Amino acid sequence: MRVTGPGRSAQGSQGRGSRYAALLLPLLLAATAPAMAETRHLALVVGNGAYAGSAEVPALPGCIGAARDVAVALRGIGFEVAEGSNLGRGEADAAVARFARLLREAPGAIGVAYICGHLAAFNARPFLLPVTATLQRDSDLLTQGVLARLVVDAMLRAQAAGGLVVLDGFLPPNMAPAPVTAGLATLAATAAAGGIGLVATLAAPGPAPTPLPATLGTELAGPQVRLAAVLAGLRARLPPGMVVALGEPTTAVLLAGASPPPPPPRAAVAAPAAAPAAPPALAEDAMEDADRRRVQAALARMGYYLGQPDGRFGPNSRAAIRRFQFEMGTEMTGTLTVPEATRLLGRR
Repeated sequence: MRVTGPGRSAQGSQGRGSRYAALLLPLLLAATAPAMAETRHLALVVGNGAYAGSAEVPALPGCIGAARDVAVALRGIGFEVAEGSNLGRGEADAAVARFARLLREAPGAIGVAYICGHLAAFNARPFLLPVTATLQRDSDLLTQGVLARLVVDAMLRAQAAGGLVVLDGFLPPNMAPAPVTAGLATLAATAAAGGIGLVATLAAPGPAPTPLPATLGTELAGPQVRLAAVLAGLRARLPPGMVVALGEPTTAVLLAGASPPPPPPRAAVAAPAAAPAAPPALAEDAMEDADRRRVQAALARMGYYLGQPDGRFGPNSRAAIRRFQFEMGTEMTGTLTVPEATRLLGRR
């Protein structure tokens, strides 16, 4: 090691100091980069449909299209989506492990996981079944299944800023539903305690997808997607009894979109002359196209409706109305009452 003594010139010391600063600057920038980076939105979407078609684990062809539709919806609101279809045990383990690694490498990220396939349980622990599962006995889950908790743990251990796990499950014919629902309820509580939402459904095997993916796609319509509103919308719109577990965090989580900036302060101005009164709000069945366009424009100003007002109340308009109703604390029917329409159209 060379030591600079008092006899060395000040100019030489300053030159070395500049070189050291130049070497340290990239390290300092790298250390501060994560704090400056934008929040990443990461998603894992899996559709398992090509099961062997045995009586124990029948095929689920509807899961492939369901997963594809959910992936499209997530990309539409800015998520980086890793897709998997018809995964065997090793492939499923690798997909979950990679998702966990990506979350760890992006502190403060938002995570979403959607998995469509067979769900079963052993000792009240729910397992996701890869397409290679055969299940001659319940204990086969220990060697052939993937613990559903691993998906939740991927978000919790990475300290994600928030997230959502959606298990679009089908119950194998020889499995009793009670252990599965009990295990999913426990998992939902664990997820919610860590700020992660969870919704799990359980249906009998069949060729068609459940209503869950289409409903989820509607609830994920931007430009702002709040976790609480998504969960409330799924609970309200899915058929009774379909949702077997629902975990709702107490903390507010914005899954996608930026929070609207506060309105600028209003300058003091002289009171204007009385303007014509706004047209009174109407019940939906009495609205004309112009009235519906006013409603859509008001919802768009609040960040709930994405698109141009067209005077047609389709799925995106209904989802936006439910978000407005959620904010008001009224029943999320997706249909405006006269008082709700009055309040909505009175906003500026």
